[in-house]
Amino acid sequence: MPSALAPSQSAVSTDPMPSGVHAKASWMVAGARVGDYVLEECIGRGGMAEVWRARPVQGGPSVALKAMLPYIAEEPRCLDMFQYEAALGISFCHPNVVNVLAYCEHVGQPYFVMDLVEGPTCSDLARGMRAGGQRLSVGSVLVFSGVIAAKVMLAVGGGGWGAIGVGLVAGLVGDTA
Repeated sequence: MPSALAPSQSAVSTDPMPSGVHAKASWMVAGARVGDYVLEECIGRGGMAEVWRARPVQGGPSVALKAMLPYIAEEPRCLDMFQYEAALGISFCHPNVVNVLAYCEHVGQPYFVMDLVEGPTCSDLARGMRAGGQRLSVGSVLVFSGVIAAKVMLAVGGGGWGAIGVGLVAGLVGDTA
């Protein structure tokens, strides 16, 4: 797998991140070379990974590089889920689905490369809805998620539902207590 750090460089930062969030890999910084890519800016962060805009060293269009957070990669089940997400993305090709181009490791930390989709994130859309006083009901979101899952399963012709992320649901419906 590609590696651009010298052996003397640390692969994982031990300093806690702001707000008590666990450490991220020290190579996850703008300007760092990761395999065949140079990280430009972090464009998203979730509980399992960060997504970076990255440009190929050899030129070409920018891509999205999703790098698993080191403390999550230590959990075998989480690593399995991340690898499954990448494998599913690589095996599934549809014009309305982001293409996963490659799965790699950098200094022992997994990441995958996918097409970069420009525009607002789901979080941006959810914030805009909340700012406008709009909320989707939990039922609406679950129905919408179910329709998407069903269409994907029909498209790939396979069984098994897997997991549907709930981050978007929480962002759109807000506090349901």
